Order: sequence, then structure tokens, then C-alpha cells
Amino acid sequence: MKALILLTASVLAYSADPSSGKILFESKCGICHATDPSEHKIGPELRGALRSHRSATHDVILEQIQNGGGGMPAFGELLTKDQKEDLVAYVLTLTTHVYPGDPSSGKTLFESKCGICHATDSSERRIGPGLKGLKDGALPSRRNGTNEDRNTTHDVVMHQIENGGGGMPVFRDLLTKEQKDDIVAYVLTL
Repeated sequence: MKALILLTASVLAYSADPSSGKILFESKCGICHATDPSEHKIGPELRGALRSHRSATHDVILEQIQNGGGGMPAFGELLTKDQKEDLVAYVLTLTTHVYPGDPSSGKTLFESKCGICHATDSSERRIGPGLKGLKDGALPSRRNGTNEDRNTTHDVVMHQIENGGGGMPVFRDLLTKEQKDDIVAYVLTL
């Protein structure tokens, strides 16, 4: 009986439609938000803003739509659940950006160069902070309650590798650009 109920629930689940979300965005959100970096409107231009923040997840975007904040009004009561899901699906298409690097090669390099100091399967500290959960947007320093106001982005992780800091050695000249790109690609999957 449980299997039948779960199967029925999954069949009835709504599948978000980015095309409908785009139409909704253009009519409701495009008044304040641009999707082209060359356009300037009242709210932030989303394509560039979302690409630079790994924390632009489904839940973060949905919460912003639902509750507003930072000058944006709340749309929680103005849109249906399906409309909000369509809108999130469209906004997430704006974040698509391909950075260089191969996560598989990065994993191998990470294990040999970084794994002695950093755990990947936990956020617990070894010599350096554990990196599990980085893909969700928060750097270890933010998870640990410091005031460092940086999210996990390709550029932030690359800067840390190249410049070190906080006890981490500088790897700028110890790794090739390709190796650093591979490690960043891997770290951003954790």
C-alpha cells in the first residue's frame, strides 16, 4: 500500500516549466531585474549576480521570491506555488556558466595535495576546515560564524588556492593553471 501511495504522489508532483517561468519573469520581474549585464534597472541584473554566487540554489531563490528582502517586495501571496516553481526554474537557467576544470582530475589532485589538511566528507576541521557543503554556497568561515562575507564561488576558491591565508600555504606557483582549475571544479562539487 505504501508503494502505491508513493507512486501516486510522484506522478502527481508538479514539474516546473522554465518557459512559463520566463514569461512570468518578463511580466512580473523584468520591470526591476535585467538578465543582460549591459541593462541597468532598479534591482540587480540576475545573470551576472547569480553566476557569481554558488548559493543561488532553488531554495534560496524561492525564499527570495516568497519573502522578498533587500528592497524586493514579497511575491509569496501573489503567485501560485506552480508559478513560483516555474519562476525558480527559469531563474536557475540564468546561472548556467561553465568554468574550466575537470572535477575527476581535481579529485585525484585534491586527495594528493589538499586532503591531508581538508576533509571532503565532513565540515569538521582537520588542519584546515572540512569542505563538505561548499556547493551549497557557504565558505567554512561563514559556517563557523565569522563575519567574513564571501560565498563559495569559482573565483573565491581560486583566490584561496593561489594566495593561501588563514594558515593555508600559497599554491600559486606549485600547481599549473589547469591543475588549479581541476581542483576548484572538484571542490565546488562538495
